Amino acid sequence: MDTTPTAPCSDLVRARGVDDLLGYAGHVLGTLPEDSIVLTTLAGSTLRAVIRVDLPPETPPHTDDALTAWARAVARTCRRDTGADAVVAVGLSQQPTPPPWWPHLDDALTRTGLPALEAWWVSRGRARRWDRPESADPGVPVDPRTSAVSARLIGLGSVWGLRDADALLPPRTDAAETSWPVPDEDDLTAQERWHQAWEHVLTTDTPHRPEHAPHLGAGLLAPLWRDGLIVQAAAGPDADTLGPAAIAELLVASGPPAPDWRRLDRLWHSCRTLAATAPAPTAAAALAVASWVAWARGQGRAAGVHADGALRLDPQHRLAQLMRAVTDAGLVADWAADPATAWRADGPDADGPLP
Repeated sequence: MDTTPTAPCSDLVRARGVDDLLGYAGHVLGTLPEDSIVLTTLAGSTLRAVIRVDLPPETPPHTDDALTAWARAVARTCRRDTGADAVVAVGLSQQPTPPPWWPHLDDALTRTGLPALEAWWVSRGRARRWDRPESADPGVPVDPRTSAVSARLIGLGSVWGLRDADALLPPRTDAAETSWPVPDEDDLTAQERWHQAWEHVLTTDTPHRPEHAPHLGAGLLAPLWRDGLIVQAAAGPDADTLGPAAIAELLVASGPPAPDWRRLDRLWHSCRTLAATAPAPTAAAALAVASWVAWARGQGRAAGVHADGALRLDPQHRLAQLMRAVTDAGLVADWAADPATAWRADGPDADGPLP
């Protein structure tokens, strides 16, 4: 599940059809993958938050109870936009026939006080109302990338598809077969030096040097060091002043103040870079951290992809297992649901192109 807070520039654009709705969502999310349902919350006629959810798998068949539970989870996520009063839903797939579970989601949304004003099914470049069979309604052509809203947002400096690469794993290189050191988790001096090395990475936009990779990656194998690194990245200079309760809250991406997204973006990039060249155990640890950052951003799809990549390298990796469970459950980080703390794909703290 991918989420955005109330989006910037939403008061500057008006959607006049499904083309514009998807154009808006594609810019706000930074990506518009198929096999998704995109829900845009509204306050009156103003576009607000965008939520993207993977379509439920068609096999094995879902029971009514399972579909109801899924629909209620999606509706609860939409309802976290407390200023919204309605929703517009658009399903995206190559399958021409809409799935039959829309009434479950429609009912769940209505029960949370967010009735669906419209629901569309988009397949193979054409959109039609969800409740109309293809034989009765061939639909209208859609191209969100070139819609009027997309053109308007591009004029305001937005970039279409800015986050498409976030859900792609970095390719592994031949150098990944080499061995890297394993730290002594109880060596406090070594731990301090490791955090100092990472501090340089977190405060500069220059990618870390390849010869530094084994040292940077080694500490990711020590869970206490790794968790300390996440706190260090998110809290910045204030990390040393946090008490146990604040640290626990931060590690579940919850509560004010907003994290330092620029530092977390650098952590995300560096962990992905490490994963390309590190031995399997270290690469799994790096991908698990990248999964956590993606989830904290509200990028559930990217979080799941990175968790899966970590588990392929190390099926027993605990953080990767946790992130897989979190994304499977559709849980949304509190940071991602609050406009005051959320990361934005096109905001001033958003990261740039992959190094």
